[in-house]
Amino acid sequence: IRRHVWNQALAACGLHLTSGQLHRLVADFGIRQLDTLHPDPHLIQLLQRLASYVPLAVISNGPTTLQREKLTRAGLDGLFDPVLCGLDDGVRKPDPHLYSRGCSTLETPPGRCLYVGDDWTNDIAGAHQAGLHPIWIQPDIVPLLTGPAPIARFPTITACASALLQHLQASRRPSAEHLPSPLTGSRTEAP
Repeated sequence: IRRHVWNQALAACGLHLTSGQLHRLVADFGIRQLDTLHPDPHLIQLLQRLASYVPLAVISNGPTTLQREKLTRAGLDGLFDPVLCGLDDGVRKPDPHLYSRGCSTLETPPGRCLYVGDDWTNDIAGAHQAGLHPIWIQPDIVPLLTGPAPIARFPTITACASALLQHLQASRRPSAEHLPSPLTGSRTEAP
C-alpha cells in the first residue's frame, strides 16, 4: 500500500523511482515513522485499564509486522489481540469482511462491538456497514460527513478511552442497595 501511495505521489510531482529506490524509500519511511512514536503515558494507563474490562483488537490496512512493532514501541504489547491487517488476506477497510473477521476472532457479535477510528470512510462507514458501533476520533469541529452517524465523536483517542472507561466502571459498579451488610446479610443504605 505504501509503495503504491509513494509511487503515485512522486509520479504526480514528476518523479519516477526504480523498484529498488521505491522499496528503500518505503522502508526508510517506516523506520522514521516508528522513531516518531512517543506514547502518552496516560493513554497507556487508560488502555491497560480498558483491557481489564473488555478485549481490545486492532483492525488495520497496514502490514501486521508494522502494526505489532507500533504496539511494541508504544508500550501496548499484549493489550490488543487480535491484530488483524487487511493485507493478510487481501481485504482492506472499509470491506465489511475485515471487521466481521475481527468480531469472529473476538467471539462477539458485531452489534456488541465498538470500533474507534479517525477515517470517515475506512473506519466509520466501514464499521457501520459491518454492523459495529463506530466512534469517530475527529480533532476538528466539522460537520458529520455523508453516511451513518457515529455513536460518539471525540477530539482525541485519550478522551475516548477515558469516557469508555468511566462508562464501563459505572456500569459494572454494583448498586449499594444490593450489597449485603457484613453483619446481617440484609440490604444496606448507600453511604
